[in-house]
Amino acid sequence: MHLSEYLYGVLDLDFWGYVIITFLMVQLAMMSVTLYLHRDQAHRAVNLHPALKHLFRLWIWMTSGMGTRPGSGSRCIASTMRAASGRVIPIAPGCSA
Repeated sequence: MHLSEYLYGVLDLDFWGYVIITFLMVQLAMMSVTLYLHRDQAHRAVNLHPALKHLFRLWIWMTSGMGTRPGSGSRCIASTMRAASGRVIPIAPGCSA
């Protein structure tokens, strides 16, 4: 076996092929975090199609191992602040301390 077989793996792409694949994977990861976790789950600012939700959840789980539960209350967790005394103060309506 040649060293090039170990360097370029199963897909047998050239260098720029791997650059493009890496770029696409990073873009999907950023869209998953921005659109699904932040816009859809945290703020409910967009309503994504269920197929897109499943794709983003699968991608996040496959690449990071992080589980996402719909309706997990992440908006309330992200919308709190700490007072000087250490007490948690909710700043979003409907969230309790």
